[in-house]
Amino acid sequence: MKFKLETEFQETEIGRIPKEWRIEELGRIVKYVKGKKPSVLFDEKSSEEYIPYLTAEYMRGLDKPKWCNLKLENNVVEVSRDDVIMIWDGSYAGHVFTGFNGVLASTMVKITPIIELDKKFLYYYLLANYEKFRSTTVGTGIPHVNKKVFEEFLIPVPPIHEQKSI
Repeated sequence: MKFKLETEFQETEIGRIPKEWRIEELGRIVKYVKGKKPSVLFDEKSSEEYIPYLTAEYMRGLDKPKWCNLKLENNVVEVSRDDVIMIWDGSYAGHVFTGFNGVLASTMVKITPIIELDKKFLYYYLLANYEKFRSTTVGTGIPHVNKKVFEEFLIPVPPIHEQKSI
């Protein structure tokens, strides 16, 4: 990795990084919540209260959306376009998305920073490290992201202005 502006560096567990950056375990700087399947899903959107049920197939462009009526549900996990989503269960466990608005499927988690951490920076760093999560899944039938690997995953944290420019 080359740096244009930095002149002082430090050696870390993940390699050489600029001196003013720090390394954090992912589980200490984000919270994550698993999606829940709505009690009723609809094939058609009949009013503005209906939002898409975000399945891996729909998000990957392989399926038409099912719809959830928010007035009928009180225990679902909503996501907005800037949220970071990770597939937690299944053959694509570890894959990350952003840019979707809807109700999160039970096979995914919504990842929210609890420190000053740019969501786009987080998304791109997780995306670049997809293979780490995919290759360490657990489970004999259906693979799942390894919670310990996820929580202990090391991420560089530059100052917020640098996160936004990366």
